[in-house]
Amino acid sequence: MLQLAAPEAPALEWVVPRTAADAANQFERIMLDASALDCTPPRTAAAEAVKRFEDKILSRNTGGGPVFGSVQQLTTAYGLSPFVALQALRILEARGFGEMRRGAGGGLLLRTPSLCAMSRIMAIHLHVLGLDANDIGRAKARLLPYQRQCAAGASDFVTGLLDSMILQFDIMEDRKIIAKDTSNRAERIAWRIIAHAGERQAEDLGATEHLCQVFSCGKPIMTQAIRILEDMGVAVSVRGRRGGLRLQPASLNMIAWATAAYFRAWNFCPRHTSELIWAINKSHAVGAIKRSQNGLGHVKLASERLSQVEFLEGNWSEQVRLFRMVADLADDMVLHMLVKCLFAYEAGLIGFKPTITDRMTAGSAFASTRDVGAAILQGNPNAAVSAIGACEAISHKTRQYH
Repeated sequence: MLQLAAPEAPALEWVVPRTAADAANQFERIMLDASALDCTPPRTAAAEAVKRFEDKILSRNTGGGPVFGSVQQLTTAYGLSPFVALQALRILEARGFGEMRRGAGGGLLLRTPSLCAMSRIMAIHLHVLGLDANDIGRAKARLLPYQRQCAAGASDFVTGLLDSMILQFDIMEDRKIIAKDTSNRAERIAWRIIAHAGERQAEDLGATEHLCQVFSCGKPIMTQAIRILEDMGVAVSVRGRRGGLRLQPASLNMIAWATAAYFRAWNFCPRHTSELIWAINKSHAVGAIKRSQNGLGHVKLASERLSQVEFLEGNWSEQVRLFRMVADLADDMVLHMLVKCLFAYEAGLIGFKPTITDRMTAGSAFASTRDVGAAILQGNPNAAVSAIGACEAISHKTRQYH
């Protein structure tokens, strides 16, 4: 047996819940911990307002009208300053949830966000991470053999998304940074800042006043552009004499939670979500085997932590942890981002509720998951894909899709 040293993983805390609601919340927290998908709280008043507005819009309880607002109404209803309310609406506009309208009936004219809107945000994150359209093309080729096993709707969705991301990179490379498809000037300036930073290969972009001069705009517009970049998690404002706007490593967690709103707006099929997650797991397993053997110790440790008793209790967190280790080893940032986005949507909307399984099902889930780890440690891609397929079949069996 392969013997590799690996750091001890933190033990999962499991306290007997008092109620079914407590059990569901506790289980969701443990599953998110296993996936390393933590929920970073908003850091600005505008970001907090975006979250509140977004929940209201997606609940379809906006007073019956197609316009969300106006700024004055939102200021009164949510106890915000007009400036913060306007910033939040501009961020939602940049996300593709509507278009700002001025006048007495002004506000955010709501619309269902397009696939292009989500792919644009994903592409910018990958751009900040140093990836390009070729990386997306390679990820698309790796996923294709396994995506063919998904339902037509799931397969068409992921193909369209990856193609749209490639198109967004072409737009950025041609320096046509979203100049024609938005009336939001702050949004256009935000994308120009990203392109400008890439050309300069600089992380420190300067103070707000300096950026206003570079991009020929006033401070209110620049502040809105900065909030859009902060909302995406690709930039941060630093205060003080040496402060200013700085790029920061793009957070996959932040983009995952941000894109969950798109899936909610589309009422994306839970069955398709699950099928795509399993397809990416298969691609990751093959990629992990083809790469260097460094890091297999983490897979070995995750395999050894599997417990049939936990599967019987409905605790699938160690399976999630194992697949996360495999994804890290495969090192495909495009597919890793996509699976995190799908998982965040599944966690936030569907929720993880303890599933009471019979002993035979629990035993099969335990054995199939253990087989995944063994196949990867042995370097057998066919066996790994087969074992993941068995895990997928059991997962679908124990879930109720609507």
